[in-house]
Amino acid sequence: MITLYCFGPVDTLTDFSPYCAKVAMWLDMSGLEYRRSFMPPNKTPNKKLPAVKDGGELMIESTRIIATLDERYGLGFDADLSDAQLTHRDELHALLDDR
Repeated sequence: MITLYCFGPVDTLTDFSPYCAKVAMWLDMSGLEYRRSFMPPNKTPNKKLPAVKDGGELMIESTRIIATLDERYGLGFDADLSDAQLTHRDELHALLDDR
């Protein structure tokens, strides 16, 4: 089973971290079975959350997590996008993600 490591909910927010909320929302939309758990950020290779453990592999960085799980489980969320739309998606990720 997939384990999503996050900070946890705060008030009305799904998670303190927008990146954790992004992965949680994607997992909800995917229909994949997963559980949420807490892991101190200093236990991850990049010292940040979210992190996902799937089949013994620990994945970090929300965009990479989503891309890896999408490919691994053959979900094809972006299969219907044109090349221009894929470029636009990648540009938005670069603009909004913490890189």
